[in-house]
Formats: sequence, structure tokens, C-alpha cells
Amino acid sequence: MKRVAALALALTLAAPAAAQNANPPAASSLTVGTLLEQCTGEAAGAREACATFILKALQANREAAEPAFCPTPGTVLGDARARFIVWATVHAEFHASPAAAGVAAALAEAFPCPLTQSG
Repeated sequence: MKRVAALALALTLAAPAAAQNANPPAASSLTVGTLLEQCTGEAAGAREACATFILKALQANREAAEPAFCPTPGTVLGDARARFIVWATVHAEFHASPAAAGVAAALAEAFPCPLTQSG
């Protein structure tokens, strides 16, 4: 859980440009529900904003000392986006939560890392 929290914080701080399309809220105030709407929406730029946000999550996780999730080799952005959409749809109780935390939780559930001693 520490890994997910650390990644969520990193995303909140590093993703202000993640959603410049479709006039989304600032990354720090973006919620799971709003990101889900972008990921599934038809508005111009919405899906691109979603993809940018999730791409930044993948990049931040890759650069983290202890990654929150471990995508399998060959995992592409579309896979991560689809996993987030499914997770966010099933977990409506988190729609008001920060998007960074939701993406981290969704991807940690979809792509768990092997347990470590510092875990």
C-alpha cells in the first residue's frame, strides 16, 4: 500500500500537464470518476487526456524506487487504460477519490509486483 500511496503522490505532483485537452480539472483535483468519464468519453480530446494521465502513471511507476505495480513485458498503454476503466467501473465508491490513487490502485490490482521484504 505504501507503494500505491507514493505513486499517487508522485502523479499528483508530476501530472499537471496530463490533462490539457478537453478542459479537464487540474491533475491534483482530477477524480477517479472524472478520469473514467475522459477514458470512456467522446468529447474532443477526452480520451487523449485519459491516455496522457495513465501514461504519466506508467512512467512515474517505472522511475519509482519501489514500483506500485509491475506490468508484464509487452503491456501497452491501451492495456493499462482498459484495466483502469474496468476497475473504476466496478469501484464506483472511489469515484470521488484522486485519479492518481485510482490509477495506481487499478494497475496494482491488475499487475501486482512480487512481494518483497520491504513490501
